Amino acid sequence: MPINNKSIQGYSPILHARSEKYFWKGKGALSIKTFKNGRAFYHAGHGHFAVDEGNYLLLNHGQEYSITIESEVPVESFCIFFPEMMVEEVYHSIMVSNERLLDDPVLPKQMSVDFVEKTYNDKWLATTLFRIKSEYTNKYLDITWLEEKLYELAHGLLKVHRQVNKEILKLQSLRASTREELFDLALIK
Repeated sequence: MPINNKSIQGYSPILHARSEKYFWKGKGALSIKTFKNGRAFYHAGHGHFAVDEGNYLLLNHGQEYSITIESEVPVESFCIFFPEMMVEEVYHSIMVSNERLLDDPVLPKQMSVDFVEKTYNDKWLATTLFRIKSEYTNKYLDITWLEEKLYELAHGLLKVHRQVNKEILKLQSLRASTREELFDLALIK
C-alpha cells in the first residue's frame, strides 16, 4: 500500500513531541509507542501499561485507549502509526508464494493481523526505531524513505509477533483462548 502525498497531508505516520502533561482518549491506528525522559501511562482494552525508555507499546488498529503523561520535566514521545492494512499486506507477501502473488496480488478483504497488546523490549525493533528517529528530522518529507521505513518496521513486527505466538503455544492448555489468557496473566507478573 504505497503512501502518497494525499495520505500524508493532514496525517503523519510519525508523532514526535514533548510534553509535561498530556491526556488523550480515542481509537487509533496500529501503532508503536515509545517515550524518553519519563513515562506515559496507557489504558487499552483490559490492560494498563507504563511505557518508558527501554520498552515500547504496540496497539492494534481500532483499539480504544487512553494515554496520560504527568511529569515535572518534558517527556519525549516518538510514535509510529501504520496506514490501515499495511501490516496485513506485508504478511500476505511473506506467506503467499511469488507465483500466487503474480497471479492474484489482491489482499483478501477478511485478512487481519492482531498483535498481543503489551509492552515489548525487542532489541532489533528498538534499534530500528532509534535509527528512524535520528534520520526523521532530515527526511520526514521524503515519502519514499518513510514508506520504506514503515514496511521495514511492519516486517520486524511480524517477526516479533511470530515469536510471541510461539511463546503462547508453549503454554500447557488444550484451548487456544486459555493459552492466550494464561499468557496475559504471565505478563502481569
